[in-house]
Amino acid sequence: MTIRPIVFIISLKGSSRLERITNRLRDINIEYKIIRGIDGNKKNKKKKLHFFYDKDKTIKNLGRELYPAEVGGCASHLKTYKYILKNNIKNAIIMEDDVYPSAYMYDWIKACIEIEDNLILGFYAYPTNSLIEKKIYKSFSNLDVTINLATTQVCNCSCYQINFETCKNILKFNGKKVNNIADWPFSRIKHKIKIAVTIPFMVIIDDRNTVSISNLREKIFKSSLYYKLSKFIFFKYFLKAIKYLYYILFIPFLTRKYKNIFFYYETFVEKKIKNFFNFFSKKYYNTNEIYYDPKFYIGDISKLIK
Repeated sequence: MTIRPIVFIISLKGSSRLERITNRLRDINIEYKIIRGIDGNKKNKKKKLHFFYDKDKTIKNLGRELYPAEVGGCASHLKTYKYILKNNIKNAIIMEDDVYPSAYMYDWIKACIEIEDNLILGFYAYPTNSLIEKKIYKSFSNLDVTINLATTQVCNCSCYQINFETCKNILKFNGKKVNNIADWPFSRIKHKIKIAVTIPFMVIIDDRNTVSISNLREKIFKSSLYYKLSKFIFFKYFLKAIKYLYYILFIPFLTRKYKNIFFYYETFVEKKIKNFFNFFSKKYYNTNEIYYDPKFYIGDISKLIK
């Protein structure tokens, strides 16, 4: 017996983006349930962030603290997983409120597609220099999309499908508090969780210039000396070469800046090595190249890509 996925929208109280996504879902006849997200900035101001966040364990895992917004983002997804377990929901699609889905999402849900345990299926992928296999993992005779596996860590946590067992396992890895990166709070290698995407993508992400984790990180990066120097052509390529060697030689790990070998390898090394070989083999799609390409989005949203 196939089970139709239940759609959840994670949204902070008072979010200006909620009306847009709920209107869109009603227009394409998709029912949904709203999960009130956890606002890390407000919890931090009220000195309540520690109820959701294990600072010491996070530093051990990541080599740094998380920003309050990152804690809130991760905690909101963990909160949704807990709801899924409590209510014995076997098949779910989780959306953040900056998502704009294709009308084709209705056909996907109506088809009652189920995914295997320990696999997360994203309906898009951010341009984070990640690699997606061109080889098809799964296709459907009645649908115009395929499932393709990621071969590196990929960020597609604004809209994805997940099942009961995978939610249970992620909560087991994390315990009761946030202690890992918000994008995906687990190791693909250590925890044996696969990440996949649909090709073509079935949603676009549009935060309408509101504050998000991605533009928060970009703002911090642009204030760094590395970014300022990289605007000069000579320094740009010189710094890239130094940075490449710095990470490939595991210097930050050996000096104990980062103590979690799985996080270090998946975040700083794996993409660099695989992108180097992919330059010659062309076995994988690079998300930097396909994210802005309308050909990688399904019909009705392809014209919205800028």
